[in-house]
Amino acid sequence: MTSEELNKIMPWIVALLIGVLTTIVNIVVMRKNLSVNKDIAVLNFNSNVLSRNRQDWINILRESMSEYLATFDFITLMNELNSQENIDVRFILTEEGKKQIRNLFYLQNKIGLLLNIKEEKSRLLYKNLLELTAAFDKDKDNNKYYQDKANYCLLTCQDILKEEWVRVKTGK
Repeated sequence: MTSEELNKIMPWIVALLIGVLTTIVNIVVMRKNLSVNKDIAVLNFNSNVLSRNRQDWINILRESMSEYLATFDFITLMNELNSQENIDVRFILTEEGKKQIRNLFYLQNKIGLLLNIKEEKSRLLYKNLLELTAAFDKDKDNNKYYQDKANYCLLTCQDILKEEWVRVKTGK
């Protein structure tokens, strides 16, 4: 091949090489973008699903804990009223009292299943719930002690719910 022929073909060879290199670079960049976009889509999907599930969990725990504490307070109040009115039968021994105690045990177990006992606050909350529920099996009326435990449970539950709410807001 002469130099004149080579000069005529050279622009075509250079253009062909540039075209091939551009195509290869585009393929590499496109694969990288697809991989990154896929990772972002998976993260967004997981974040949305986890946040939604965590929000549902927060609502169920809040409702269950509220009902537990309301039932506990109701039973305590009824026991106090019976003792003030010199009624020999404790409220928890009446049919309505037994029904409320069953509900208290149900809620205690439901809350226990909702909590992650591996976490310190959850473990302490559940331990105190067990002590509160067991309080009605005892004859001693130490309402201040058990009311303090109920308040501790409320505050601990609020801390747990707050931590979970932060996770929902940040999408973790």
